[in-house]
Amino acid sequence: MRSQKFARRGQAVVEFALVLPLVLILVISVFEFARAWNIQQVLTDAAREGARVAVVGNGAGQSAGAIQTKVVAAMDNALSVAGIDPADAKPYGLSGIGGGRGNPATIQIALPYRFSFLGPLMGWTIGKSSLTLRTSITMRNE
Repeated sequence: MRSQKFARRGQAVVEFALVLPLVLILVISVFEFARAWNIQQVLTDAAREGARVAVVGNGAGQSAGAIQTKVVAAMDNALSVAGIDPADAKPYGLSGIGGGRGNPATIQIALPYRFSFLGPLMGWTIGKSSLTLRTSITMRNE
């Protein structure tokens, strides 16, 4: 009678030891992908701020070069406020700036995101421990 009780406790410990790593990976994955989603939202907000400066600045009679400098500064400021190094983000598509009223202006920005906790695991499983987050915002010039 007594040996069965101890055997059941041992069984529970073994099952717990088998299930715990899977549960921890699942919980950490949820946090990692939530952080990546948060960074994506910050990146979208930075592009939106840059696009707003681009379309509103056109109405002030400024040159396209001056507006582009202000666009990059607005995006850098939005990223800095969120704690992201603006040097890591790359604006790769600034088009339509100073294009005249009603014409679209497009701002595109990319940021490499490295998974901190899951990095080694993801590198082992799918071959990449980072991904590039990209966003694009188009607004009409005012």
